[in-house]
Amino acid sequence: MEIKKILVGTDFSKQAEAGLTQALNLARALSAELVLVHCASSDSPSEAELPSDVTTTVNNLLKAQLVNDAVKLEELREYCRKKGVETSHQIMHESPADGIPRAASEHRADLIILGTRGRTGLAKILLGSVAERVVRSGAADTLIARPGPTAEGGYQKLLVPTDFSETAERALQRAIAMAADGGTVELFHCWRLPSTATSRWASGAVADSVVEPLKRDFAAHAEQQGKRLVDKYQTDRINLVFAHTEDTPVHGVQARLEKGDYELVVTGSRGHKGFKRWLVGSVAEGTVRYSPCSVLVVQGAKTE
Repeated sequence: MEIKKILVGTDFSKQAEAGLTQALNLARALSAELVLVHCASSDSPSEAELPSDVTTTVNNLLKAQLVNDAVKLEELREYCRKKGVETSHQIMHESPADGIPRAASEHRADLIILGTRGRTGLAKILLGSVAERVVRSGAADTLIARPGPTAEGGYQKLLVPTDFSETAERALQRAIAMAADGGTVELFHCWRLPSTATSRWASGAVADSVVEPLKRDFAAHAEQQGKRLVDKYQTDRINLVFAHTEDTPVHGVQARLEKGDYELVVTGSRGHKGFKRWLVGSVAEGTVRYSPCSVLVVQGAKTE
């Protein structure tokens, strides 16, 4: 689960700066290499679409913009190098939604980082735009960076929702790798009794004799699984803790994030095919769209 190469998508905006700042700090903490990627479409209108004199003007403007973008990207690369991080850069002549995943695959990036405008902006962005398509591409684990803590030395407080699956365990491994020395990684599990059980024995003496013991069993199982993971992954470098609650995963995770001062939430996907369904009303979708802090989406195995 080492992170040796981080790809950062940039459009030179203030939102992209937040992603770059977190990427730089993570790269220093993890001794990782940065790859800066800017996507600029080189498509220009044809003479059939515009008058020839206008087409010439537009083409000249596009060429000038490409030159300007190249200069800015070079300046960013030098800035990162002066910060002590090995950095390369690349311009992709295609849309960001296509170019960033392609570049991540070409460079074999372990992590993609993208900036965003914050909670409200991200909720809009992830309705069919660049960030959603990059995450869905499955090219690499993807961190959606929100303004806030800059991950100096790593993240200090991380939340890892878990259902105890293989993908959730992989998310935990990623979280531990990205935590600062002395940081806290909190595993969090939400459980609920099956609706058939609660509706059938919802009240009266039956509820006391059946439902309550069932709840104790569910809680005990969660604690057992949580202890297993804490024992397996606890190290002197970080503080790994476990918590659970009786709630739906969607509501429970959001409530936990609202109450805590987390810097990063790390959630797992279910692989490429599952991921396309994942972003339609699931726990991970809600976490990505509405989390008040940065979100890392960890790709699951393609066969899950």
